[in-house]
Amino acid sequence: MPGGASDHARLKLSSRQQQILTYIIQGYQNKAIAHLLGIEIVTVKMHIGVLFKKLGVRNRTTAAVRGIDLIRDKMDEESTNVY
Repeated sequence: MPGGASDHARLKLSSRQQQILTYIIQGYQNKAIAHLLGIEIVTVKMHIGVLFKKLGVRNRTTAAVRGIDLIRDKMDEESTNVY
């Protein structure tokens, strides 16, 4: 898990990219993501391309694992900032 929470901040994922990453983690395919978000499949593919580049990955599985790591890092950071 390179970088931890600071890595999460550095990525600066847009809210749409975060939504799409969440759907990728849940196993949704492009067509389903497009339907859920009310956008075209080509737009989903564009967002995924940018996401892969930001995450430094080449496939959905690795993107999902990286996304889960980012979520875990964010949760760890939030739990240490409680007090």
